Amino acid sequence: MDNVVKTWQQVCKMAADMGILVTWEFEPGFVFNRPSDIVSVVNAVGAKNFGAMYDTCHAYMCSVVGARQSGGAPETSKSGMLDLAQKLRGRINAIQIIDCDGELNEHGTSTHKVFGTAKIDFPPVLKELSANSGCPHDWWTIDLCFEDGAWPKTAACKKGADDLNALVHGNGVAKAAPKKASAAKPAAKKKAAAKKKPAKKAKAKAKAKPAKKAKKPAKKAKKGRK
Repeated sequence: MDNVVKTWQQVCKMAADMGILVTWEFEPGFVFNRPSDIVSVVNAVGAKNFGAMYDTCHAYMCSVVGARQSGGAPETSKSGMLDLAQKLRGRINAIQIIDCDGELNEHGTSTHKVFGTAKIDFPPVLKELSANSGCPHDWWTIDLCFEDGAWPKTAACKKGADDLNALVHGNGVAKAAPKKASAAKPAAKKKAAAKKKPAKKAKAKAKAKPAKKAKKPAKKAKKGRK
C-alpha cells in the first residue's frame, strides 16, 4: 500500500501542473478492494487533485458482497454502499451508475446489469452522492462494460437514469419533460380553438346589432320631416 500511495502522489504532482484530476476506480478484482482499504488509500494520497471514482457496481461488490476480499473477516453490510459513499465524502471525482447482480464476470470483476434488473438499492446512495460526493461536475456515467449487447441496452439504462434523477431530485428534468411536452400540445390546441370560436361569434354579433339600430332611427327621422 505504501508503494501504491507514493506512486499516486507522484502522478498527482505531475497532473497538478497541467490542471488534471487523478481518479482511482476501485474494483473487487484489485488488491485493495476492502472498504477500509479504499478509504485508506484515498486519504493517504492526500492530494487535492486525487479522488475515487464511485462506480455503483464495484461499490456493491466491495462493500455488500465482499467479493475477493482477503486479510481478515469480510467487510460487508446491507448499508455498505451508503457507508462507503459517506466515508468518501468530498473525495469522489466521478460517479458511474449501473446495476449489479452480485456476481463476478469471467474477468474476475463486477457484472454490469441494466437498471432495475439486479440488486442495487440506488435512491439512498445517489442522494448521498448528489449532496456530498465533492464531484466537480454533475454527470452520471452509465457503465455497461463487458455487458453483451451494450449499445441496444443503453436506451433502457438512460430511462433508468432519468427515473433515478427524478426520484433523487424530486423533479428530474429528463423524466418530467416528455410528460409536459405531450400534455402541452393538446392544451395548446384547446386554447387555440377556444380563442377562435368565441372570436367569430363576437364579431358577428357586434356587426349585426349596430346595423339594426342604425336603420330604425333613420326611418323615424324621415317621418318627422314630412
